[in-house]
Order: sequence, then structure tokens, then C-alpha cells
Amino acid sequence: MDLVKLSNYRDLDKDSKADIDQNNYKLIFESAIMGIYHFDVINNKFLVVNPELARILGFEDANELMNEQNRLQLLNILNPTRIKILDLLDKADELYGYESQLIIDSKRIWISENIRAIKSKNKIIQIIGSVKDISEKKNLIERLQVTKDDWQRTFDAIEEVIIILDKELKIRRLNKAALKEYNTFTDNPEGVFCTNLYNIGESHCNTCPARATILDLQPHAREVEYESLGKTFLTSSLPIFDENEAFVGVVFIAKNITEEKKLRIESEKRLQQVIFADRLKSLGELVANVAHEINNPNNYVLQNTSLLKKSWNVFQPIIGDYLKNPNHDAFDVKYYSDLSSEMVELIDAINVGSKRINNVVQNLKGFIKPEVDSFSSLSVNEIIKSSLKIIQSKINKSFDTFTLDLGRNIPSIIGDLQKLEQVIINLVVNSIQARKNGIKRVLKITSRYVERLNAIYIEIYDNGQGIANDIIPKLFQPFFTTRGHEGGTGLGLSISYEIIKKHNGIIDVHSICSVGTKFKIYIPVEKSELGFLSSRMLCIDNDDSIFKKDIICFLGESRQTMKRLSGTKKLCEYLKVHPEIDILLLNASIINNIHKVVIELQEINPLFELIIFKAKNSTQLKRLNNIGIKIVEAADEKNIINEINKLLNSLSR
Repeated sequence: MDLVKLSNYRDLDKDSKADIDQNNYKLIFESAIMGIYHFDVINNKFLVVNPELARILGFEDANELMNEQNRLQLLNILNPTRIKILDLLDKADELYGYESQLIIDSKRIWISENIRAIKSKNKIIQIIGSVKDISEKKNLIERLQVTKDDWQRTFDAIEEVIIILDKELKIRRLNKAALKEYNTFTDNPEGVFCTNLYNIGESHCNTCPARATILDLQPHAREVEYESLGKTFLTSSLPIFDENEAFVGVVFIAKNITEEKKLRIESEKRLQQVIFADRLKSLGELVANVAHEINNPNNYVLQNTSLLKKSWNVFQPIIGDYLKNPNHDAFDVKYYSDLSSEMVELIDAINVGSKRINNVVQNLKGFIKPEVDSFSSLSVNEIIKSSLKIIQSKINKSFDTFTLDLGRNIPSIIGDLQKLEQVIINLVVNSIQARKNGIKRVLKITSRYVERLNAIYIEIYDNGQGIANDIIPKLFQPFFTTRGHEGGTGLGLSISYEIIKKHNGIIDVHSICSVGTKFKIYIPVEKSELGFLSSRMLCIDNDDSIFKKDIICFLGESRQTMKRLSGTKKLCEYLKVHPEIDILLLNASIINNIHKVVIELQEINPLFELIIFKAKNSTQLKRLNNIGIKIVEAADEKNIINEINKLLNSLSR
């Protein structure tokens, strides 16, 4: 049936127009490119469906579909899988683009519906819907999603950092490795500037290859060290162009080479150490030869001085008798008289000098002998003295004041003489190298017997530049050195540590930058086990109740840290037998003259960390502040504890 032309349609009567309208609507309904249905909600049945809906559901025509109620029930608005539509239509009357999935003969199809509700007294009585098959679109989206997921999995599986940036250096995409390495964002950081990802501001932009690529549109590669991250990366960047060859962004790739770099540096150091060790071996052979060459002529001198002295004793009276003869005008009697009185002293001086040369040579020869453990009963004081003979001249040149405070009646230890000499020499050389300009250099070596530990304590103190807090934990590691540029090997302290360990001893260091350094050695007598070393902290107070939990908990140490002592003399005596203590907490309210006590303590040990609390006298506080003493100004106990803990956290440990 053809549509009636508009000009003829106007001339028709009302009934004819109605017939024509009905026929036209039927033609449009049957020719529609979308499936259409009319559903009676009250009677739960489909009133009409069009051929396109039949085609979508796999039928030849609409009549066949209307007769196949099982198939048609897939679109039933009362179907449990579609009942939600009624709830939505109750609220909105119309739905557009409502997507759902239908399973027809094990085949899955996707449809999109526009649905309108016909209501009577606010109750849905009929549904009119149009249906569009979107299976192809959905399948395409699924395939694209699978492809995208595969690409993303591949992208994330790459161990190197990959970040795609736009031309403003904003992040468009990044892989899991990037989030792991930079660990800055918990949410997706797309659209954020790359500097925010690194959390480094713009401090590294000048070395970033991505910035260079933006400037010249060329690939770049650089090794970049991010100090804020504590990591080193081998980075590269490539420009991205669109189909019109317009620049749109940068691909940034980075590989974490922090460990590789450490290993490379360590390998280079070890290579240098091998070379250095070979040089030391050659030097040892050279020193042995030189010592031998010096020793031979020196022995001639040493042996002949005694003959010279005997000869002088024989010839002196003969020459004296000769000079009594008046016929010796050509001879200077006064010259002979002076020479005669000095000759014995000159010969003795030659003999002493020759013996000193012999001692130095013997010490050198002993020092370069191959390492073989040779334990015997030894005097620590003699070890210190013999060690100093080798480097005494260096000590004299390097220090303005040198003090040797060796304890009396110190028991012997069981040890290796040469290796313990090596430890003393290494530590003294370390002090010599701790240069600090503008002050009078001081070196002090102390030894004493600590009865409670049944051990010998050796202390080597210098007022040099000190050691930074972050370096102290690495100090005894093999090949660690801060003097690599000066030829340092990083072996001296690690070797010393191993030697003391072989003697069942302990070597420790306490240092404050710009104040000085103290190396402490504990060697047990008769190679026994060391006794308990108590805390490094001593609290001087008449009531330790406020410290029982907080300070103990903070330090993680025993209650032996808590002592009640009265009087500086008694305190000094206690510190002498507890050389491990280097932190003192002083309650100023129980000490008459805290300033005087502090001065006396600093004279005992310049490296004492002194923390003063409960100091009420403002004059005292000012004087103590002027000499750099740490003051806790809090009044109540809780705040005192908090402030002390803050100070303890900042100390050089």
C-alpha cells in the first residue's frame, strides 16, 4: 500500500482519513529498522510485535514470533531478569538506551531498548518498547577490552619504569613498575605533572632526558640520581608523533640501577684494593730489603762504637802525657781539652742513635711479617709502647699535645702481639688523619683494668673533626672509606675490628662532629668472655620514678642505667670503671653548682653528651647554653620525658 499524497489527503472525509492513517502507521510499524513491541502489563501478554523484532530474535516474521511465547517471554517485562525495568519506569516513565543480554538457543545477544510506560492513575498498564541489536558493538568493545587488557598486562609486566607523558610533561599512562619505584600515589596519577610523581619538585629537571626530548624532539639517555628517593636510574626518552607527524608527547623509560651501581662501585673499590694489596706486598718486600740494607751498616756502627770507646780510653792518657811536653806549639791544647771532655759523650750518643735505628728496623721487620696467629701472655702497656715507637715521629708532627695515661698493675692478656700492635697503629693513624684546622691538636691514649668486666680497657681520643652520625654504622665495614680520593683503602678499621673480635673483645667508637672521636677497646683477661656492658646512659637523680618506664622503654636497656650518686668525686670514680657511659642525664635541682660539675665532667671526657633537666636558675641556664650543653626547660614530668627523648633521638649514636 502506498502513502496517500498530502494534497489528496486533505480532500478526504474523516473516516477515509482514519483508514489511511491506520494503514500508514501499519506500514511504518512493519518497515521500522528497530524492533518494536507493545506489552499489556495487566494481562501479561504481548499485544503486537514487528518483523524487525522477530528478525532480532531469530524468526522469519512477527506471526511466528507471536506464536512462540517461550521465545517472546525473554522480553516479558515481568521476567525476573527484567523486573527492574518496572521500578525504573515507575520513577521516570521513559527509559533510553537500556542495555540487557538475551540468551537465545545458547547464543548470546545484546539489545538496547527505548521504553515508554502507559499509565492509568499512576499505575503502569502497558509498555511500548523499541529494540536495537547491539551485539556486534558489544563484541567489538569486548575484543577491544581484551586487547587493552592484554596490552596493559604486557605493559605492567615490563620491569623497567615506563611513563607516557604529554608535551606538557603531564602523565598520561604509567606501568606498575613506575608506581612501585616512585611509590607516591595511591590513586591513578594521570594528568599529574611528572615532578609530582617523583616527589622531587623541579630539582632534577635539568638532567631529565624527557625535558631534553621536548626541547629538541630527539631521543635522549642519561643516568640520573634522585637523592630524595635514594635511587639511581638509567633513563631514556623517545618523542611521540601523531599520524600528521605532530609532536604529542614523550615515552620515558627508567631502569633502577641503584644496586648495580653500588656493585659497580664496590667492584671498582675491590679492584683498587687488590691493586693496593699487591702494592703493599711489593712495599713489604721493599721495606724488608731496605731494613736489611740499613741494618747491616748500622750493625757496623753499633759494633765499632764500643771499640772506639775502648780505644779512646787507651789513647786518652797517652795523648795527655804527650801534651805535657813543651815542644807542641802547633797543637791547640784548649781544643784537645774540650774534645777530651766531650769525646765519651759523643761516642755514647752515636751508640744510642745506632740502637734507636736498630729498634726502628726491628719494629718494621716485625710489622711486615706474614699474618700467623701467635697468642701468648702480653702486657697491654708494652703493646702500646712498642706500637708508638713506629709512629712516634708522626705523632710529634701531628699533635700539639700527646698524653699517655697507662694504668698500673694491669693484668696480662692472651693475645697476638703483632696484630694488637697493628690495631693501635691503625687507630692512631686514623686520629692523625682526622685533621681540623685552627685548633691545637690533642691525642690521648689511656689504658686501665676494669675489674667488674675482668677486661683491659684501651681508649684513643683525639679532638679532630669527628665522624658524622650516618657514617658511624658503616665505619667497621670492609672497604668503607671517606678518604678514597686521598688513597684510603677502608681496610684499617675493618681489620682492627676482626683482630679485636678474635681476642673475644669489643671495639666501639663515640664521636661528635667538630668535637672529637674516641675509640674504645675492651679485651678480656685470659681470653675469657666479657662481662655485661651496661647502658651508655647514666641518670643522676634522687628519684628515678619518672624514668622507670619511659626512658627504659625508649632505650630498650636494663634498669642498671638508673643510679643515684652524690658528689662529683664519687661520680668520677664511677665513670672510671664504667668507660662505656657517654650520656649523662643530670637533675640540676639536686646539684649545688651545676656549672662547676659540668666543667669537671667535660675535663674528664670532652665527648660526654650532657642533658640537664630541672634547672631553675636562669643564670645557670644561660651559662650552660653558652658552652653548648643541652637543656630541658620543661617543668612537668611528662614534658621532661618527651623533651629528653627528642634529644636522645638527635644524639650521635
